[in-house]
Amino acid sequence: TLTRGEAKRNLQYDFITPRTPTICIMVSPLLPWPQEFYEKGIPVMTFRREREFPEVKTISMLPQVLANLARKKSHSKAQEILFIGNEGRVTEGTASNFYFVKKGKIIIPDARVLAGTTLAIVKKLAKKAGIRVESRIISVKKNAPLTLRMMDECFITSVTRGIMPVSSIDSIRFRVTPGVVTLLLTRLFKDHVKDYVAKHSA
Repeated sequence: TLTRGEAKRNLQYDFITPRTPTICIMVSPLLPWPQEFYEKGIPVMTFRREREFPEVKTISMLPQVLANLARKKSHSKAQEILFIGNEGRVTEGTASNFYFVKKGKIIIPDARVLAGTTLAIVKKLAKKAGIRVESRIISVKKNAPLTLRMMDECFITSVTRGIMPVSSIDSIRFRVTPGVVTLLLTRLFKDHVKDYVAKHSA
């Protein structure tokens, strides 16, 4: 965590004066996700909200907190929450990037989102495998040109999850989970991680 540095407790909220930044590094054990999530996929629920400054990874977690409160209140079994932005536009998860597959092509939401490190790797792997990747506006509105219901597959990525298939979003269920493209990218991603660890563990 990088902060802008220490300041006097005068409640003047001076964000103009330059200060010496503070870096905090916290280490904790990496707990594996259940294998069942990768074999059967996870259910996802939607939440009407966007993160403030979505391109930046900040400690402002209010949207995530509100989304998880809504999940608990609804007794949902969802393992991730998909933020729906202005005019019903699909954006990102509370802690993940979302990907959709339509007719063998990967579609990434065209929206202001956090550019995850795993996202960049998946794009490169898809390109090497000859899988086309497009960025398009995806909507939850029924009359939109491209909607969630039109998709064949869905998966999410994050540093701790890797590539994780999605079985459903609200009442929308994907026909095959994990799908063909998801399985291929999962295999390629695992090989990529294995090679990376081998090269940097000497």
